[in-house]
Amino acid sequence: MSTPDDSTGNGGDDPISVLYVGRDPEFVALVATALERESDRLDVRGETAVIDGISVVEDDGVDCVVSEYHLRDGDGLDLLTAVRARSSDLPFILYTAHGDEAVASRAISLGVSDYVRRTAGDEDFHLLASRVFNAVSQYRVQERLTESDAHLATVYGRVTDGIFALDDDWTVSYWNDAMAERTGVPAAEALNRDFRELFPEVGSEIHGALEAAMASGATTRLDTRIDAFDVRVSARIYPDDSGVSVFIREVASDAAAAADRAGTDDASLDAGEVADQCDSGAGPSARTRLPGRDAAERERLERALRDLQSVARELLRVETSEAVAAVAVDAVRDVVGWPISGVWFHDPDDDALVPVAQSDAARQVFGESPTLHRDGEETLIWEAFDANEVRVYERTVGGSEVQHPDSSIESEVHVPLGEYGVLLTGDTRQGAFTDVDVELLQLLASTVSSAVERAKREQTLRDREAELAAANERLDEFVSVVAHDLRNPLSVAKGYLEIAADTGDPEHFEKIETALERMNALISDLLTLARQGSPVTEFEAVDLRSKVTHAWSFVATEDARLEPLDLGVVRADTGRLLQLFENLFRNAVEHGSTGNRSSSGDAVEHGGAAATVTVGRLDDDAGFYVEDDGDGIPESLRERVFEHGYTTDRTGTGFGLAIVENIAEAHGWSVTLTDGTDGGARFEFRGVEWVHPADAE
Repeated sequence: MSTPDDSTGNGGDDPISVLYVGRDPEFVALVATALERESDRLDVRGETAVIDGISVVEDDGVDCVVSEYHLRDGDGLDLLTAVRARSSDLPFILYTAHGDEAVASRAISLGVSDYVRRTAGDEDFHLLASRVFNAVSQYRVQERLTESDAHLATVYGRVTDGIFALDDDWTVSYWNDAMAERTGVPAAEALNRDFRELFPEVGSEIHGALEAAMASGATTRLDTRIDAFDVRVSARIYPDDSGVSVFIREVASDAAAAADRAGTDDASLDAGEVADQCDSGAGPSARTRLPGRDAAERERLERALRDLQSVARELLRVETSEAVAAVAVDAVRDVVGWPISGVWFHDPDDDALVPVAQSDAARQVFGESPTLHRDGEETLIWEAFDANEVRVYERTVGGSEVQHPDSSIESEVHVPLGEYGVLLTGDTRQGAFTDVDVELLQLLASTVSSAVERAKREQTLRDREAELAAANERLDEFVSVVAHDLRNPLSVAKGYLEIAADTGDPEHFEKIETALERMNALISDLLTLARQGSPVTEFEAVDLRSKVTHAWSFVATEDARLEPLDLGVVRADTGRLLQLFENLFRNAVEHGSTGNRSSSGDAVEHGGAAATVTVGRLDDDAGFYVEDDGDGIPESLRERVFEHGYTTDRTGTGFGLAIVENIAEAHGWSVTLTDGTDGGARFEFRGVEWVHPADAE
């Protein structure tokens, strides 16, 4: 059983409890079953009312709520409001066929985590499961951040040293209780204030040491007396890119200060021990993190998670997978913080990774990204795609462990987008990417994968809608032609029937019979047109020459001659192929002969003497042609001859060549009309699949 989105690494194999709330009990049960089939990590409980959903959230607790819009005792927004009153960040997904944009807007304003549109009768439960995994992954990352804050607060609470942190503009960003106690300045008053303005009296020595540490980036030790507080202190200053973290310990004398430097004073837990606890894995991370760096990192994660939610909402509004990729590249730059990135989508037909989006910075480094084939020179990116796992690469000494070895890139992260492709980001420094970077990229990739899946699905629906609209337009036109063409002979028959009734002249009955025969021909052609237009679903190997001669035998050819050249075997529907050749032969022969015309009268006049009809393969082997040696069809009429009901013969139905075009399209072929070799009409059919002798066996 495959999990839609286990690649984020958040929560491991932990189960996910989901509450699904819907109006129809049977559909609720279907959703629960379908989601649990998507992954054995999902445990889904169903309810049908707002009040029952609230009770589950309050009494039992869940990891994610999925709700339809229309419920028995309210709507999904009522449930969302109730859930948000109890938890501001519990994942909540609105899953609804209600397409009102006002509903989506209200849901977003109420704090919905995601908004998934449901297509009634064609639900995509894999997509819904992916969205659940994505929402819960982000939620659990936030929970870990909260736990991290609590752990650090506990550790720092045992520290007797004064600890504060300054941003690079001297703004106080951290101020512990020991600093508040010793200075008399509470944290609420100290935070977000300029340290120099807050304590101008501490002296130039401390200000200078802080400024020097910021400038040099080197850890600094300072032993000095602060006269304003009548105390001697030993201070350690730890700079980083965002500012400095400072640990201050009071010492009673110079000897005590020396002892502190020697590390012999173990009366309390000091800053070094705090770092040791974090480094040993006692906290949520085994990495050594100074308080200033932790605060900055936590702030970055929280901001990034908020921004990723905005990205997810933006992705709800884009319509194409290419637009999704463009948003992803922007998010790598703006949310994760890495300007060099690109997205490749997998082309299953060519088994290639095709570039669809690239940041400006990436374009400056690499130029235009190429299509990447498995057997090409740059194949490293395929490892992440094939394994569906994140890969982090560093350039090795004398080696080329990066996707672009000829560039200045030293570090890369390749993040798979499920079956859809790979997101790649890089940097010109060794070891540039942290665990936080990778985690954020995974969360982004999960969101992007779901968005691509949705965009492709919606694009398919739009294509179907466009096809349906075009079909309806053709149907309207077709009905108009049919109504007109049938009405004419019907009016003729009715008129002559009235005259015959008045006069008793049998001549009028002959005219009535002619009108009825024309109506019969029209109806016959209309039925053929309706049958031949549906796509061919069952192909067979057909010897083209035998079908050509067979179709020729059905047509009153008079003196016309058929010249079938070397043809071969095609994959086609035998019956429809015969109909295609019959109509083409009739069109060529009937007006190229002085003999009697058949009753169908479908041909477009373009001949004179007896016609010679040739059937052969196209020179580029892309298909076959049927041509005659008559006068041809004027270029201005070549598009119109395929229209329903178009004819230059007053006895014709005008559907003969329309049927030919429909049969070709039903096979997936194209048909064009051009000049023949000897000046007649030439119909070329392309997209034909030939069967080679070995395949026919």
